[in-house]
Amino acid sequence: MVMIKYIILPFFFCIITHNSFAQPLAVTVKYTTKPADADRSYIYYDSDRKLTWDDFKKTPDDVSNAVALTTSGLGFDEQLTTSKRKNSLVITVYCDFNKNASWVKSRGKNDYILNHEQHHFDISFIYTMLFIKKIREANFTASNCNDQLTKIYKDVIEDLNATQNQYDSETKNGIRKNKQAEWVDKIDAQLKSLKTFEE
Repeated sequence: MVMIKYIILPFFFCIITHNSFAQPLAVTVKYTTKPADADRSYIYYDSDRKLTWDDFKKTPDDVSNAVALTTSGLGFDEQLTTSKRKNSLVITVYCDFNKNASWVKSRGKNDYILNHEQHHFDISFIYTMLFIKKIREANFTASNCNDQLTKIYKDVIEDLNATQNQYDSETKNGIRKNKQAEWVDKIDAQLKSLKTFEE
């Protein structure tokens, strides 16, 4: 089971002066495992660092039928630099797992369930890379950067949420082992084919 974390950060104000409308906007976007405001209660996605049950810190929800909950998502920081000749925008993207919002019940602590939860985190990373791809393909200007970035982010989050829900629905939170195996194969194949943008 997964809970998507939505990270809506305060956007920069792109339009500084009238002249900045006409200036080109150079955009650099990259992925990081070490955001500037890194928090120890989060794990930032790194393919070499898999989840363990010790990462699930929250007290389990006794009302829920699920045996575990992963809270993961994606976010970004941005920095806009303006000058008379050039405007530049640097977007740093990350994918994270919230330890203090993720939990597991004692009866769910096994490798099979952990693998199910890890693949929720993997799905978040896949959509993080899609977010970067869409930013790189966008045509940003000083006048449209706020709207463009907001739309791209919302669209990716909507698709991410739909995929996470589909994963849980089709696997019945991992209970349907044949469906779980199909999803694992699909997610692992997507991870292998990804073009990553790490620092």
